[in-house]
Amino acid sequence: MIHQNLENWNKLNFTNKMADIGSEAIRVMSWGDSKNGEDSLSRFLQLLDLTLKNEKSPTRKNELETLKDYFTEAVKKKNLQSQQQVRNFFIDFALLARKSS
Repeated sequence: MIHQNLENWNKLNFTNKMADIGSEAIRVMSWGDSKNGEDSLSRFLQLLDLTLKNEKSPTRKNELETLKDYFTEAVKKKNLQSQQQVRNFFIDFALLARKSS
């Protein structure tokens, strides 16, 4: 699936992008191995890749790549503790995004 409006995605600030990516990560955890879970994982990866593609900071880029690898491995191995750590990481972005809107 290709993001519906790439131009709008690129206009979002980093916090809002991470909040949206986090929503997909939480959906993956909620839906598990179902078709919906697979679709959410696909969207998670797509949005993260779009963010990585336009990221200028090498440090941030490295951290996003690490997040991508960590989360996909946690989902693959069904590591609930690691998935919970990712959920906690993204909650901060959701709260910040909500506060700034």
